[in-house]
Amino acid sequence: MKITVVGMGYDAQSVSYEGFLACKDADLLILKTEKTPVAELFKKQGFSYITLDAIYDSSRNFETLNKNILKYFKNLDKSIENVIYCVPGSGVRDRSVLFLEKNFDMKFILGLECTFNLFKGLEGDIKYVFAEDFLSEKDYNFDYSLNYVITEIDDKYLAGDLKLALLNNFDGDDEIVFADSYSSQKILLKNLDRQHAYYAHTAILLKPKDLLKRARFTFCDLVNLVIRLRAKDGCPWDRAQTHESLRKDALEEAYEVAEAIDLKDNTKLEEELGDMLLQPVINAVIAEEEGEFTVSDIVSGICRKIISRHTHIFGNVIATDSESALINWEKEKHIEKGFKSYYEEMQAVPKPFPALMRAQKIQKKAKNAGMDFSDIDEAESRLISEFEEYINSSRKGEELGDLLFSVVNLCRLNGIDAEECLYKATEKFAARFKKVEDYALKNNKTLKDYTKAELDELWNKLKNQ
Repeated sequence: MKITVVGMGYDAQSVSYEGFLACKDADLLILKTEKTPVAELFKKQGFSYITLDAIYDSSRNFETLNKNILKYFKNLDKSIENVIYCVPGSGVRDRSVLFLEKNFDMKFILGLECTFNLFKGLEGDIKYVFAEDFLSEKDYNFDYSLNYVITEIDDKYLAGDLKLALLNNFDGDDEIVFADSYSSQKILLKNLDRQHAYYAHTAILLKPKDLLKRARFTFCDLVNLVIRLRAKDGCPWDRAQTHESLRKDALEEAYEVAEAIDLKDNTKLEEELGDMLLQPVINAVIAEEEGEFTVSDIVSGICRKIISRHTHIFGNVIATDSESALINWEKEKHIEKGFKSYYEEMQAVPKPFPALMRAQKIQKKAKNAGMDFSDIDEAESRLISEFEEYINSSRKGEELGDLLFSVVNLCRLNGIDAEECLYKATEKFAARFKKVEDYALKNNKTLKDYTKAELDELWNKLKNQ
């Protein structure tokens, strides 16, 4: 069975002559809804047709409606040759047609969009989206540079949900265009769910909002703001920056993010993540100016990396836990980087890493190559041995380095992060130090007023309180 979709346009004059003749000659003429001006025209012409309004009324949402319409067409007599399906608008943007297109041989005779009257004097690109689809999208997918036409707002409850979603991106007093097949009018966003009537073809138009008048922004806005700051008439400080000058800032921002996480301060974390995000964007804009790489190159690169190294998600490899997933990641990384030896992998561990972190990562590379202690007891023996070498050596700096490296090994084998371990130990020391100093101040003294023995006694007395 072949189905010809005829777009009924937005009024009786906007259906094409070809579409009118196709409907006239149909073996079976099906209207998605009778609530259109074209249905009145068909009545006057004596056309015999079936409507799907009953299916519409019995379906709880558009997803169910479109599935029910598909089911209806599948149950039609397959011997009927010339089936015409009339839908409001052009015929190609109707979601029920998208469902049918996957299951039937389709032909289209286009009409004018129901939203045609929204476009008078409109400038810029247009994005069409169904209301229910818009509700499922994330805020970060919103593009303020586009004209948004949101369709299928068929009742005030859906309009209310849509209004709440849009208030994440717009103000309630922002002006939008509200339209159906018959008319359009400008309304305030906050009144979207207070209109007189809603139909399957009711739509709204949201025009682009000026950058400086927005309450919320997108990643593209961030890039464009940095480009503006780097322009000839931009900010002198931003224009003066280079990859090298920004190196220190990138490290500082990463540490500030870490501190916010440690403090469990989500407000600070949100702010610091924004500061950290700014760093790669500035570097990318500088690189693009120099013809090195672009923001798109960075995003494409990390997306490719995520896909290629998660073969247990996007391929046929199996990972049952986080450890096996990490093994898969390292395996794919080894292949991608083209490492010919484990030493090359070690050398790829960045030298600017904190020393404890870099030591632990290099030790893991050695483990992957099969060079590791057989158990914790052996690692503890090595630690004792290194300490004895330190005691008996004149090269104290070198032996202390070996001793620290052995401590890192012991941390790793106990499943403890060496960097975090030392961080916590330092914090513990500072907290105990504060107790001793507070005790001294409470007694109108400073720490220098106590002897070494007295301080040791205070320390042991107060450390566990």
